[in-house]
Amino acid sequence: MGKQKTTNRNGVTFVTTDRMRDTADAALNVLTKANVKGISIHEVDFTRFPCDELKPKIRDNVRHKDVFLFFDFNGDPNGNIVALMLTIEALHLAAAKRITVVLPYMPYLRQDRKDEPRTPISAAWFIRTLEACASVKRVITVDMHSEQLQAVFTIATDHLPGRMLFAPWAQKEFAGNFNNLVAVAPDFGSAKRVRKLAADIDNSVQVAILEKNRDKDGVSMHNIIGASVAGKTCLINDDMMDTCGTIILAADTLYEQGAEKVILSATHPVFSSSVDKKTGDTSTAYEKLSAAKVHVLVSDSLHTEPHDWLEVLSLSELLGLTILQNITSDGSVSRLIHEGIT
Repeated sequence: MGKQKTTNRNGVTFVTTDRMRDTADAALNVLTKANVKGISIHEVDFTRFPCDELKPKIRDNVRHKDVFLFFDFNGDPNGNIVALMLTIEALHLAAAKRITVVLPYMPYLRQDRKDEPRTPISAAWFIRTLEACASVKRVITVDMHSEQLQAVFTIATDHLPGRMLFAPWAQKEFAGNFNNLVAVAPDFGSAKRVRKLAADIDNSVQVAILEKNRDKDGVSMHNIIGASVAGKTCLINDDMMDTCGTIILAADTLYEQGAEKVILSATHPVFSSSVDKKTGDTSTAYEKLSAAKVHVLVSDSLHTEPHDWLEVLSLSELLGLTILQNITSDGSVSRLIHEGIT
């Protein structure tokens, strides 16, 4: 993006959890390079009592500050929700002027519909609970499970697409030679996102969609709709990888159809363990992906273990540029999404 006007919001402060400190520091560096001055950065300290209750404490004064709270959901999402709400309450009681919550990954968003009786729509509950926190005025997040969830928010929301990371990676990786590249949607629900990713990489990139079927025996994939994958490099893209069984099955299907190489990509590396229904054995997502012998591409929205087959792309520049749009008088997040970060 072109040169922007200087900040018109005074007292901007970053507050971050320990595991988000590197991301917050790198995002701050983006603002420093844009000649935004005077931004302070502080951490949250958490005290855990013997009864397992938490007490967050903001290390420094945030009175009348414009706070951007960087918060992660590594580990226990249920406990982290309580930690997030208590941290926001601490900021509010410390007289923060306004709070923008920076949540690259938001939990519970897959539970976005009522698929059986007497169950909650947990995604809507989480969003409403977040909005109910005093002084929260905006949320910055990346690749919610479905774009329709934006309609649940009643406060300002910057919903950043993960393709803003993956498209520049593919442009650099394939160096303009896209004739051999096919962007693949692992199911019909991912088709719109993957088409946008393909267009952002290059207009010549073709798209294929895998038809996923579920029955009592689990998930199966048979048909590939769209571009032929024979002899091609296939870039599968999803919003998250959890237990990874389905996305590995997608890779196997592509290899069976003659794909030369398969790259798995997803914004959020949840990477959970799962139990095999037939054998009763427990395996981690890392073990499955290692055995699959594929290259895996994710963002750093969640912490990951280092592996030779795993490449992690940083969200810090994207988050920093998004914050820049929020604190400059001529800022526009929609323009940033349209123009990209390259």
